[in-house]
Amino acid sequence: MLSCRRFARTCFPLALVAGSFVLAPPALAAIWASPASLGQATWTVDILTDENDPACTPGDCSLREAIAAAADGDLVAFALPGSPPWTIALTAALSQLALTNDITITGPGSAALAISGANLIRVMTIQAGASVALSGLTLRNGETKSAGDRDGGCLKVLGQVALSAVRFDSCQAWKGGITSNIAGGDGGGVFVAAGATLSGDLLEFAGDQAGVGGGSASPPTVFAGGRGGGLANAGTATLARTTIANCTSGAGGGPNGPGGDGGGVANLGGGMLLLDSSTLSGNRTGDGATFMSSSGADGRGGGLLCIGDCTLDNVTLSGNAVGTSAVGAIAQGGGLMVTGGTTRLRNVTVAANTATSTGGGIARSAGAIRTRNSVFAGNTGGASPDCAGAVSGVVSEGFNLIRVNNGCASSFSGTDQEGTSASPLEPLLGALAGNGGPTATHAPASNSPAIDHGDGAGCQRFDPFPGIDEPMSLDQRGELRPTDGDGDTVAICDVGAFEIAQTAPVTHALAVVVSGAGSGSVTSAPAGIDCPGDCGETFILTQNVALSATPAPGSFLSGWSGDCAGTGACAFTMSTDRSVTATFGLIPVQHLLSVAILGAGSVTSSPGGIDCPGDCSESFAEAQSVTLTPVAAADYFFTGWVGDCSGTGGCAVVMSVDRTVSATFDTLVLFRDGFASGETCHWTASVGGPSCPP
Repeated sequence: MLSCRRFARTCFPLALVAGSFVLAPPALAAIWASPASLGQATWTVDILTDENDPACTPGDCSLREAIAAAADGDLVAFALPGSPPWTIALTAALSQLALTNDITITGPGSAALAISGANLIRVMTIQAGASVALSGLTLRNGETKSAGDRDGGCLKVLGQVALSAVRFDSCQAWKGGITSNIAGGDGGGVFVAAGATLSGDLLEFAGDQAGVGGGSASPPTVFAGGRGGGLANAGTATLARTTIANCTSGAGGGPNGPGGDGGGVANLGGGMLLLDSSTLSGNRTGDGATFMSSSGADGRGGGLLCIGDCTLDNVTLSGNAVGTSAVGAIAQGGGLMVTGGTTRLRNVTVAANTATSTGGGIARSAGAIRTRNSVFAGNTGGASPDCAGAVSGVVSEGFNLIRVNNGCASSFSGTDQEGTSASPLEPLLGALAGNGGPTATHAPASNSPAIDHGDGAGCQRFDPFPGIDEPMSLDQRGELRPTDGDGDTVAICDVGAFEIAQTAPVTHALAVVVSGAGSGSVTSAPAGIDCPGDCGETFILTQNVALSATPAPGSFLSGWSGDCAGTGACAFTMSTDRSVTATFGLIPVQHLLSVAILGAGSVTSSPGGIDCPGDCSESFAEAQSVTLTPVAAADYFFTGWVGDCSGTGGCAVVMSVDRTVSATFDTLVLFRDGFASGETCHWTASVGGPSCPP
């Protein structure tokens, strides 16, 4: 694929890395830009001497002469004498290398070839209007010496440059003089001017320094140290798979100037910066100058200062610091300081950074920080070590983990995981190390709360150039994400720049017991349990399991015990080992007792069940003794039992078989007195016979 979007006059090959397109490896870049494909010339550097004859001829072609000879589309290659490593030391009298044409310079590798400014001059400037590709080189010991051209110790970009596998080593921006009345130079390693463009892949910045602030002949005027120890960007800069380590912004000028901001990188006003799959570690801002009892503030943003818009996708900020202890007034933002624009963090790890004030991890004084799926932990900075300067300027987009959230408490909630100084939430990160891929990372332990706690809808990176979210398919190391890191069979992004490897599903055991006087079976959904027979099974820890009990004929489920209770549904999630017992009882044998009423009266039973007329039949358990009691209606009397009871006494039956009992009642009217009043004569017990009216 070609990209001409950021390089107006030359297209460069791209490769997909960490969900974004970056410059292809040097070999591919060289093939693409070779004369065979472009129909242009190759100029071969074959001597180490810096000279300008000005001819570039075989056996006598210096790098300076090859650059001067190369026209648009040409390639500069190397065939140097002897064995690597090689160093081409530039001569101060010949000045820096100025690139004005659209050329490609392909070196043998950054460990094999260094171009040195010998601490006397800047190494190289990409002039306005030029589009240049550099690969396989180290730019070393460049230093700017002029107050009028003070920025970019090794490389100054006024046009457009594509860098691949380039190292910037021990470069130095202009250091202000004692009475120079000017701030220190920006961009110890590289300075990208407004309107210029830099795109880099597999870059290294090591030990680069911005300039010390100048002093003033008439205090109290003060001048700040230079910004951006490794890189200062006022244009457009895209860095992928890059390490910026042990770089320093400038110390403040006397008598009490503030230290320079952005120990590793300073994205200046109007600049647009994208860091992808990169690490900023061990960088430090400049100390504020001290004079008697007065001190300038230490620089802010030990790893990164953002004044213009910054985007960090799959980035680690680790071990960066604000100034040094007891030097300069306190300042914020050990890892990141935002003072303008919008800074977006997506799957970023901010760990072990230090500030002399609050916000050892991240801090802001203006602009906005928007963060998603990121870790802030183990930073040092007062009462708010991991985050400071919230109000409405720090916005969580969800799924972050912050170890101690004292300074940004109003910004994190919902899907965020938070700790406090009283109860820190430990992400269990390992030390910064080479865990695979070209940049160092912090690997979380297997039981880290960062694992599988990212956005369940999928990881996303932000591309600031179209200004859209895009799928993030790789972590900082280039490993696939998301993976199932907690063994629940669901792949969810880890929080931070590191995605742990796929793990085997975690399982838990389910044991079922069938007990009781009755009998029956228990089965599971999903299948696995069919007890008795198969009464044990393992299931994945997040799996939902339902058990069903089926009583045998003559039995019933009397209840569940263990991880289920009652007689209803039995269901649970296999978040731990589980044990369930199903108890079955026998259904008692029952016999039917039927009662009939002959005459007028009623019969009830003990135990209850019969209340006849109305309820004249009832089933009773085997061997149950049932007593029937007759009650005659008015003008009637009980005359006896028929069936399974007899006589006029009590009726008690044992329910060994079905039983039928009839209760008979007769009227108490014996006859009518036809000789007197014609009224009814009744039986009277006291008389022992009929009693008639007079």
